[in-house]
This record gives sequence, C-alpha cells and structure tokens, in this order.
Amino acid sequence: KKNQEKNRATTKTRKLYVHQMLKSFHRLLHHRATVKLNSIHFKPSNGLPLNHAQPIVVHVHGAFGSAVDFQYQSKKLANSFQTMVYSVDLRNHGESPRALPYDNWTLTNDLVSLIHTVSHQNGNKKVDLIGFSLGAKLALLAGFQKKAQTVINKIVSIDMPPGKLQEMDIIAVRNFKIVLDVLRAGAYYKQGKLSVQENKIHETNGKHFSKADLKSLQENLFLKTSGKIKDWMRPLENHFGKFNNYDPNLIAYFTAGFREGSLAPKVGEPLQHKIPLLKMPNYLNSICDWPTSVVESGNPLGIRPHVSQPTLFLRALQSPMFPLPDKSTQHHYDLIEKYYPNHRILDFDCIHPIHIAKPLEYYKAITDFLKVNQKV
Repeated sequence: KKNQEKNRATTKTRKLYVHQMLKSFHRLLHHRATVKLNSIHFKPSNGLPLNHAQPIVVHVHGAFGSAVDFQYQSKKLANSFQTMVYSVDLRNHGESPRALPYDNWTLTNDLVSLIHTVSHQNGNKKVDLIGFSLGAKLALLAGFQKKAQTVINKIVSIDMPPGKLQEMDIIAVRNFKIVLDVLRAGAYYKQGKLSVQENKIHETNGKHFSKADLKSLQENLFLKTSGKIKDWMRPLENHFGKFNNYDPNLIAYFTAGFREGSLAPKVGEPLQHKIPLLKMPNYLNSICDWPTSVVESGNPLGIRPHVSQPTLFLRALQSPMFPLPDKSTQHHYDLIEKYYPNHRILDFDCIHPIHIAKPLEYYKAITDFLKVNQKV
C-alpha cells in the first residue's frame, strides 16, 4: 500500500512538472505567421563568371535537418551550373527563428517568402527547388501559390509524394523516440530532480532499459561530461548506433542536433538539441500531413493547385514514404496526375535519404534534370 501511494505521488509530481514544462515551452515559442529564414549560400569556386541563363537553386532539408545537410551537394551544383545555390533552415531548425505554428502551410509560406527574396537578390532569376522528405512536401506545396509560380522554374521531390502519408518511415520514428528519451531524461534530471528510473525512460521497443543502461544514460549520456565534444558525443553516438546497426550516416544525421545544440551548456548540464523538439510533440505530423482544405480553397488564399513547372519525383524503393501504387496508395498518384501533369518519377533501390544512400546516381539525376531547356 505504501508503495502504491508512493507511486501515485511520484506520478502526480511528474505530471505536474510536465504540465509546467509544457506551459513554459509555449510561452517561449511565440506565434509568428511568417519568419525570415536563415540560409547558407554557395557561389561557384572555380573563378568563372555566373551563368545568367541558369536558375538559382534552393535546397530544403527534411525533418531533424538543417541547411548544412546539403552543403556538399550545394557546392557541387554551384560549380556544375555556374549559379548561386542556397540551402535553407526551416523555422525551428538551424539558425532560423523559433516560432509557432509548425504546420506544412506555415512552413510553406516561410519558404515562398525566402525564394522571392533570393530571386530578387539575384536579378529576379528563376528558382529551382530541391526538397528532401518534409522539405520536398513544402516544395510541392510552394508550387501551388500563385506568387511562387512566377518564380519557380523546376521542382525536385526526394522521396515524397503529394497527399497524406499512410505510413511513416520507421527509421525516423525510432530515432525521434530516442532523441526525446535523451532530452526528457536530461530535463527531468535538471528541473524535476527525478531519477531516470523514476521517469521510466523506455527503449523504443517498449521495454525498460536494463539497470546498466539506466546508469549509463544518467551518468554518461544526457549530461555533458566534458568540455571536449568527443567526450560527450561518443556515448551518445554509441547509444544511437545500437538502434541503427551502427550505420555512420544515420548516427551522424540523428545526433547532429545534439552536436549543434550542446556547445554552450556547461559540464554537468543536460545535452540540448538544436531543434526545440520537446516544445513540438507533434513534430513528425508535418511529414505525414497534407493541407487538403487549404489546397482546395482556391483563389481567396492566392492558391492555384496546378503546377505546370517540370517536377521530378525521386522514389526510394526501400522506403515506405513513397509507396508503389496499389489500392491503398493510389491517391498519391492521382494527386500527381492532377496537380503535377508535367512530371517524371525515377526509382532508386535504397532507403529514404536517396542523396546519401545513392549519391552518384542522385547527382546525375539532378544535374540531368536541371540543365537549361531540359524537359521532364
């Protein structure tokens, strides 16, 4: 009976703390209809003059990402086409402002504002949009806005069809849970003075961590143990590796937010993530959702859901994000035919991040498509 009362008291304390924490989060994230997005720009490094006939390129990252994700591809494209290339931070990512709401249409408005700005800065040149995952969905939606249709030249969607997704990439879901476990453990430890055991941090398969893992998580993982990044990143990378077959690309991708977000905290402080994920419990919904009501609202919002610009869809055959057509997924292909009549679909036998899994094949597909006067 005493144990039951103690457990109820602990649960009540935990719920109260979570409630206070969430209230604090929403106070910190102000509501802003549009924010000015940060971007990194790349110009040709070979000393040759810009090709004024070639549109500029804007890369849009996916969930958990930032502008640095596409810096390698951006540098290559700048030299291949002798044009300016931009890589953007979406709101709540990288160096862009933190704000609510966080939904597809708000993110799209931010993006459209940015492409108008960079177009104007480059003599009103057209813009080729390349988006990955969430970024691809925003690029597809940007094509619906009348004010963007005058600026956009071509669109590339990396493993993302239009429409609401029926299934989420298991790799993203699994790693999102791991990120939240680490962040919650640190937040509770610092603010609630509750142990990891009391918070019952779970592994992604629903089972409790072993005692040894709990001790490691508490002492070595979510606390910054040293001022040297390698000291506190090593156990974090090893922890993510256990759930990702120690794939170096996946480990680097899903721990990058901690690397960028935890440079300031002092030794003994919980690790921080660059993206305010604890303030965004529905973070992954933005990847799955499709704003049907907005898309079909038409002229009052300056929307024309018909994209005449050439659109290239890159489909990863080992990913659930862009499934092959069948009875349950045919709606994606119906929307492609309806909204993007000037399209082409290319298949890659790999997982979701095609540009990482198949870099050579990806780059050839992109450069062939973006050539001036190249049709779908």
